Amino acid sequence: MLPCPFCGGTNPGVVYVPGAPVRQVVCGDCGASGGSVSGQFATRRQAVEMWNARAEVERA
Repeated sequence: MLPCPFCGGTNPGVVYVPGAPVRQVVCGDCGASGGSVSGQFATRRQAVEMWNARAEVERA
């Protein structure tokens, strides 16, 4: 899993939101979230793929 694009943290993890059902990657350092997938058959792998497929951040 790629590091957080906001803080550079290397502690992202996948959380499951019961009742939604949603799997989402959340940075354990700054709390940024993304890589959300929903549905009865949403998987951890799909959430990680979404997190890793983000646009590159341009730094000045």
